[in-house]
Amino acid sequence: MKRIPPFLFALVSVAISLTPMSHAADDNPPTTPFLAKVDRPLSITRIFQRNDASAQSPIPENATPRLVRSVTEIHEPIRRVRHFMSGRTEPYEFWVADGMMLGDYPTISGSLFIDEGAKNGGGSDLVSVFPEATWVARTNFVRWEKLDGILCRLHQAIIPPTKTALGIENPNILSGEATAWIDETTRRPIKVKIAAETILFIYEPGPAEPLVLPQKFAQVFQSLRYGPSGQMR
Repeated sequence: MKRIPPFLFALVSVAISLTPMSHAADDNPPTTPFLAKVDRPLSITRIFQRNDASAQSPIPENATPRLVRSVTEIHEPIRRVRHFMSGRTEPYEFWVADGMMLGDYPTISGSLFIDEGAKNGGGSDLVSVFPEATWVARTNFVRWEKLDGILCRLHQAIIPPTKTALGIENPNILSGEATAWIDETTRRPIKVKIAAETILFIYEPGPAEPLVLPQKFAQVFQSLRYGPSGQMR
């Protein structure tokens, strides 16, 4: 299986290290669910803003492309994800179904990108609807905070690195300090901040009709999940 290129890094970790709660957590504790489950068509736009000092400088012409925006269209059981990269007008398009992401490999013409999720510390967790916020829990709730007039739960955690079976740190899975603002009404993230960048979320109605996998990807899904014999692996 081909590995995800560095600039399509994952945004979630399997394990987390929790930060202490403030007294606000005891005075007015949050209630479950801590993160919404998307069971209706939905479109999610993510805006990625750099936090480091280089964010104030123009991007060099020869710089490695970085993810600046993504649009995820959801009509379960299928999702279409488009990644808009710096220095490129057309997005890279990926499809998610049955816990797997497929698409045309961004950096190798004619090759297929396959991501079967963060198994054994490998791959990524981009197959999740909210990969950057699955770590939020009662134990890392810090306080209530209004963001643009929206009542949010603020969660903070220090996420340890995820290692592969060979003991190598996986850069495609989020690690380090993370802060999330979760809309208390919708239970969806509206802002997530990590060391390198801040992610802003915009929600719109999803596809009116069910999504259909392109034929070339549908055949690959069938082969990977069921094999030549047609039996579930």
